[in-house]
Amino acid sequence: MVFNFSYHFIPLLFSVAFSFGLIAYLFEFRKSPVIKALIVILSGAFVWSLGHFFEYGCTNLTSKLFWINVVYIGIVTVPVGWLILALLYQGKRHWITTGNIIIVSIIPFLTIIFNMTNHLHGLMRYNIGIDTDGPFSVITRTPGIWFWVNMAYCNMLMLAGSIVIIKRLLTPPKAQTRQLLLVFAAVITPWAGTIAHTFNLFPRMRIDPSSSLIPVSIALIVSALYPFNVFDVIPIARDYIQKN
Repeated sequence: MVFNFSYHFIPLLFSVAFSFGLIAYLFEFRKSPVIKALIVILSGAFVWSLGHFFEYGCTNLTSKLFWINVVYIGIVTVPVGWLILALLYQGKRHWITTGNIIIVSIIPFLTIIFNMTNHLHGLMRYNIGIDTDGPFSVITRTPGIWFWVNMAYCNMLMLAGSIVIIKRLLTPPKAQTRQLLLVFAAVITPWAGTIAHTFNLFPRMRIDPSSSLIPVSIALIVSALYPFNVFDVIPIARDYIQKN
């Protein structure tokens, strides 16, 4: 495997290191279900960024396609973890059963399988090639139908989780303005990167910034919620204790 490093990969390395660092820091509080959900999200971001790092750095198509398979493991993990985090924060822990997690994970699981077997059906991508016009080579492809199915599903999970968190913050006792702004920034940050890359809004930006923005988003969430001890007591229970 031939690998060509570029300074353009620095944000990806930062994301890998930052994700790992946050996981190591939060591991001390791992008994909290909320922290476990955060670790799942950060693990997804870690795999996503690491996969992109090798995908962009490798020079041959076979290696790039292998690392795309790794990338998608991270891509489909993050939205599931985000929804679980939101439900925990809302106090809906009883909704997070093994059966419900399996149901929510069906499409992500199929996405991983379809990625690994794409050469048989082209559901994820076709017309695959390599674009070498730039500081590093990138894969060119036409998105298949399942690419759009997965993208829509992942965004649906992210949207659902974001609505749940924001709704909780707006429910008495309401969150402070600082909390709302930090959570809002955390919600829109990864979406902005995904939309910009998917629809090629910045043609000269050859790297998908989404994975690099996930740890930033989690850091914003942690800074917004940590001072209020939501990692030790879920909000609904905390409100009950405060009122009584």
